[in-house]
This record gives sequence, structure tokens and C-alpha cells, in this order.
Amino acid sequence: VYYGVQNMYQNHLVYFASYNIDQLHGNLDAQTAADCRHVVSNASGKELVPCGLPAQALFTDSFRISARGGPQNGIPLINSSNIAWETDTQYRFQNAENWNSDENRQIYEFLNETFAAVPDKLSTELSQYGVESQHFNVWMRSAALPSFYNLWGRIDTVESLEPDMTYNLTIERSFNAPRFGGQTSLLFVSGISAPGTTNPRQSLNIADPSHLVGRVLLVTASILLVVGFTVWVASRLSPDNPASFRSPNGSTLIKIHSANDVRAGEHPNSTFSLPRKKKQSPRAVHPT
Repeated sequence: VYYGVQNMYQNHLVYFASYNIDQLHGNLDAQTAADCRHVVSNASGKELVPCGLPAQALFTDSFRISARGGPQNGIPLINSSNIAWETDTQYRFQNAENWNSDENRQIYEFLNETFAAVPDKLSTELSQYGVESQHFNVWMRSAALPSFYNLWGRIDTVESLEPDMTYNLTIERSFNAPRFGGQTSLLFVSGISAPGTTNPRQSLNIADPSHLVGRVLLVTASILLVVGFTVWVASRLSPDNPASFRSPNGSTLIKIHSANDVRAGEHPNSTFSLPRKKKQSPRAVHPT
């Protein structure tokens, strides 16, 4: 299950660089003014943890799928665990010690306070995990293009879904995309494998402008493969030594047999003698 955001330029330098890595590692004493100069504190003067534009623009919509009736009646089917990069969950995002204590909340405003009005599922997650929330980790990986999709979760029990069963999809919206002229969407992808989806209806549409980077990479890789194969075949079929230098009429000018063959003079194994520079006799200087 993916959520999509359109017309949001996360690759803008002002947005992309607006974070403090020490603060994300759990250091509440980090100097954030230089890195998060655009969003550092709230209206009451409390320091935002974490600071910066990406963190304070967190995607806050929530999605829930459940069966109506049957053995899975009312059970949420979307699993949101293990959706972030392992390097992010283990190293990049760490809460400070006692980060959500009453003492710290007098000085700092944490994610669960900033987004206290978001749907219950996400607010509970932020209260429990803070910056270690995997939905937050996924969001902090900025996209290269203005239209992108991020992983929200996965349905692990898709094999047990009954085709004649009724399922409820609940969407709780709180992300204000219209404020920047954007839109949001929801995408379901089935049959994920290493090369991509095995569902033909969800396979890569090479004509879709949103796949520009993929098209460029595929075309570039194909050209390089053809050029490399052509050079390899030509080198295998050529009767000449590839370390030979030839003149336009085809005669060998010099054939290098080792790295030490070419010196200032001539080599006995070469078919061409390098010309020696003639020594100039000193000119006589006549006094005037």
C-alpha cells in the first residue's frame, strides 16, 4: 500500500537540507539554528524536535482496511512494520533519553505534540516511537521528483482474502496538500518481486512522464551494453595487436612489447626508431 503526493518539490535545496543530523540522533543540545533556520521553534518559543521543513511537513493521512464479516471481521489488515530502511531505523533516527518526559516537554515540542490533531493511529505511533516512527523515517527520505509514492504498509494476509468478501477502506485525511497546490493518492500494488510487480496492469508504463528517470537509466544502460559488446567483438576479431600503433596506410609505426621498450632512442624490437634530437653546438659570443 503506497500513498502518493503530487506537485511537492522535496528536492529543493532549502527543503532538502533543512534538518540537523545530531538532533535526529537524539542530541537535544544540538545547535539547530544554522541547519533548521526556517523552522526551529514554535510560536511559544519551544524548540521543535525534530526541527526543519521535512519533519514539520510530515504526511499525516492514515489508511485502514478491514473485513466486514468472516473470521477477519474488523481486524486491520495493513501491517506498517518494517517499511523503512534498516540504516534509518538502526542508525539515523534515535530518540533522546527520556525524550517524552514532562521536564523535556517544558522546553521542547516533540512530534506527538506538533501533530496531536492527526488521526489516532499516527498520533499514537508518534507518542510511542517519536522520530523512530517508521512512517516518519519513510517520509524523511526526500524524493527526487515532484510526484512520488511512499510505502505506507503491506497486506501480509493477501492470500487469505476472499473474492466475495466485503472490505472497508477508511481514509483519515489531515495532510493539507492544497496549501501548496498538490494532490494525494492511494496506490495498491500486488505481486511485488525483485524486478518489480508481476501484475501486468501495474507494470512499468514506459510512456508515463513520471517514469522519466527509469527511462533514462534503461536507455543509457542499453546503449552502454551495445557499445561495450561491439568493442569486445572488434577486439576479439582484430588480427592486430591492440598495443600497436599504425599509420593511415596500415603499416606499423611502433609496436610496444613492454613498458620499458620506448626510450629516448630506439629499441631493437621496435619496427620504428624514434628520432634523436640533434645537439646544438654553443654559439660563439662576440663582444660588441
